[in-house]
Amino acid sequence: MLKQEFILRSPMRILQKATKGGLGTGNLGVFMARAGVGKTACLIHVALDSLFKKQKVVHVGIGESVDKIQVWYDEILVDLCRDFKIDDPRKLRSDIERGRVILAYTPETFTVKKLAKDLGDLATSGGFVPQVLLIDGFDFEKEEAGWDTLAAFRHLAKEQKLEIWFSARTHRASKIRNERGIPAPCHEVDDLFSVVIFLEPRDGSIHLKLLKDHDYAVSQDLPIRLNPNTLLLMDG
Repeated sequence: MLKQEFILRSPMRILQKATKGGLGTGNLGVFMARAGVGKTACLIHVALDSLFKKQKVVHVGIGESVDKIQVWYDEILVDLCRDFKIDDPRKLRSDIERGRVILAYTPETFTVKKLAKDLGDLATSGGFVPQVLLIDGFDFEKEEAGWDTLAAFRHLAKEQKLEIWFSARTHRASKIRNERGIPAPCHEVDDLFSVVIFLEPRDGSIHLKLLKDHDYAVSQDLPIRLNPNTLLLMDG
């Protein structure tokens, strides 16, 4: 029951409509927000939405341990089970773990080349071939996080037929935006992203703004308000 109800209340439903069908295979998308607003939770919602639809997911954490990433999933799953009145989340957790792999890297050791090798190892040794890749903790402000690196990610997405979602941290004090309205730190690489979404806390909820939708014109005022605790769609 939780799977069906979650899919109906997941913000991905409206995002897929608002973005003419969603991110799509071979493309990069990014959730942008200040620290603590819900970027990681949004990535986990992408993961759960994909897993409940029988897609395989790889969650990449840069600068966090596998155990810490697992705790994030567990906490969100507990909140969801409470919200949907599910007594025992253990079986659900087991189902999720069968379809998801967590890869953890230090910032010093992470490269796109290493990630591609590790994905290849998962496929050849375990037969695990994901459709969705989540990249959490990638530092867009570092010099090596420029156009060439993001182009390598997009090549990986196309080569391995992946949707790749990132989180990107913005800063309250920064006023930097490019001519298309994309804020720092993604303002110089936004041409490599197909979908850019900004999370804004306001009036006791999280509002999602669509800043880029492939090559379509966008309406930033999406009818998406999320519960700040569960990141599920709010009524009204």
